[in-house]
Amino acid sequence: VMIFEREEKEVVIKNQRLKKIAEQMTKIATNLSSLEVQCGMNIDVESMVASRTHFGFMEVAYNWCKGLSFAEVMKCTNYDEGYVVNTLIRTEGVCRKLADIAYEIGNPDLRHKCEEVSQAMMRDIVFTPSLYIQE
Repeated sequence: VMIFEREEKEVVIKNQRLKKIAEQMTKIATNLSSLEVQCGMNIDVESMVASRTHFGFMEVAYNWCKGLSFAEVMKCTNYDEGYVVNTLIRTEGVCRKLADIAYEIGNPDLRHKCEEVSQAMMRDIVFTPSLYIQE
C-alpha cells in the first residue's frame, strides 16, 4: 500500500529508530525485487526499490502519533497543512483495514498494534469534522 507517493531526492530521517526501520524496509524491498528478477521479471532492482520506498512522511506521522500538536508537526515539515491532514487520514484508514485483516487471519497482536496506531492518529484538528472529514 502506497500512501505517501511523493518522490524526493534526499530524505533526512533524524530519529534513529525510524532510520533503522527505513533501512529494514529498503532491505525487504530489495529482497523482493531481487526475487522478482530471479523469477524472470525484467526489472531494474534499484529503480524498483526507489519506486516502492518513500520515507518523506515517516517522521510527520510518527510525531503526530507521539502526541505533538499540529503546529509542532507543521514546524518540522515543508508539506502543506491540507496535504498533511489528508495523508494522516489515509494512513489511519489503512491502519483500520490492516486491523481488520489481522483479525480475519487470526493475528491478535498485529490487530492490537494497528488499532493502537489508529487511535493515536484520531485526534485533534486532523479528525475534527471539516472539509477533510465528511460524515
